[in-house]
Amino acid sequence: MQALLVFCVFFGALSVEGEVLNELNSLITFSPETDVSSSQHQPVDSSSAPTDEKRTNEAQRTRQVSDTATDTQSVMGRTEAVWVELNAVLERWGGAAGKLNAVLRELREEKKRLMDQGEEQKAKKKEEDEDDEEEEDDDDDEEEEEDEEEEEEEEEGKEEEAAEEEENDASNSTSTQDSLPEGCQLAESRISCKQIGLSHLPVITNLEVTILELPGNNLTRIPPRGFSELPNLEELDLNLNKLDDSSFGQSLFMNLTKLKSLKLDSNELTTIPRLPSSLEDLKINNNKINQLASHSFKGLPNLKVLELTGNILYEGSIAPWAFKPLKALKFLRLDKNRFSTIPADLPPSIEVSSAT
Repeated sequence: MQALLVFCVFFGALSVEGEVLNELNSLITFSPETDVSSSQHQPVDSSSAPTDEKRTNEAQRTRQVSDTATDTQSVMGRTEAVWVELNAVLERWGGAAGKLNAVLRELREEKKRLMDQGEEQKAKKKEEDEDDEEEEDDDDDEEEEEDEEEEEEEEEGKEEEAAEEEENDASNSTSTQDSLPEGCQLAESRISCKQIGLSHLPVITNLEVTILELPGNNLTRIPPRGFSELPNLEELDLNLNKLDDSSFGQSLFMNLTKLKSLKLDSNELTTIPRLPSSLEDLKINNNKINQLASHSFKGLPNLKVLELTGNILYEGSIAPWAFKPLKALKFLRLDKNRFSTIPADLPPSIEVSSAT
């Protein structure tokens, strides 16, 4: 605002100065001496020089000289006034210029101060950025160290878990082997008790067992919870025993939800027991099966292999649609029964079948 005021004063002074200088110039160009000299040197007619005319001419010249002097005095007075006003204008202009210079100096100083302040802020911001980067680097280092520590702890935990599992497996294997009857063998997840004269099912509590082989024994009965401690069992071999329809309850095999293969060859069964839906391979050869009801294979959509050779089946002993639930069946054996022809209504998925 102060700078704007100084500029206004400055341009006002220049305007006044211009007017005064113009007036002064007009006064200077006015030349009264020229008029006086011209009147003094006018030619006089010598032929007409009467005395009264001379007097008249002298009087006129005297008045002209007087008027010229008066005009000259007036012009000189006006010139003096103009010079006085011009001097005042110049003084005012000089003061305005001084103020303008002062304002300019202040502006330069303010500019320098602001630039210095900006440089200081830049330097400060740079230092802060560097500090932030250092802090971020420190944080990254700390995070990396924490991650490494966590990874080490996880690895240690995994190693400890693996060691514990090995110890548990070893202890389980040892305890299982100790609890098995003489002649049974334990190899990884397989327990084999073949032809050792067993008359009752041994107690087995190893959850890792997936294969149990009990063929060629004297088993006549299996308790309802005989396989309850073997939830991961996938293959069960009960061939060549003395099992009949009363040897086990209808829900015995239903608890084995992961069972895929069941072998019941060479027993004394007359009907098909209830079986889990996970079953894929069923062998009941050389038994006394004499009929297949419409519900005999109910709930076995995954069964692929079915062997019923060496039983007492014939055309009239198979109910209509008895094989309908077996939608995945591919291999069927019905030979060594009493069929004269291949039974009707077999699943269309069958690839190989034998009935005679």
